[in-house]
Amino acid sequence: MKRLILKRKRLGITDYRKRLALLKSGKPRLVVRKTNANIVVQVVKYSPEGDRVVATADVRSLRKLGWRAGANTPAAYLVGYLAGKLARERKVREAVLDIGRHRVSSRLFAALKGAVDAGLKVPHSQDVLPDEARIRGEHIDAHMAGAKGHQFAKYKESKLSVVKEFEKVLSKVKGE
Repeated sequence: MKRLILKRKRLGITDYRKRLALLKSGKPRLVVRKTNANIVVQVVKYSPEGDRVVATADVRSLRKLGWRAGANTPAAYLVGYLAGKLARERKVREAVLDIGRHRVSSRLFAALKGAVDAGLKVPHSQDVLPDEARIRGEHIDAHMAGAKGHQFAKYKESKLSVVKEFEKVLSKVKGE
């Protein structure tokens, strides 16, 4: 008799062993997903009827606050901070990190740092978190200053500084 393999496992979308280990903790999951144009951070609680999303934030929600600098490491931090803040408002105090089948990435862990800075308790190692200069976007501004030709033309034309954008949007997210 041939054994049927679940479609999501067969397509490599879901690692069910890893999912089960996360669910056994009994804590909500801090789910971080990235694409080239977006970063999505959700706080998800397990339910037998289906997972329930408690809080969600993405780069599009940052754009409503004035963010113009794309889906980079500073944007990931801001999205994580916003999701962590929304989760705290909904009485979620702690979670476990779920990065799915993604490889280790600065953007994933910048989102984790944002959620932790917002007050969400997530077990992690300090070694994986990006440094403050990278979270603020100083590396992007330095690269833009030395870029030649058409690189960063849109940003140079509008005289965009990622560090200034970061500080402006972070103050809005914090509610200052």
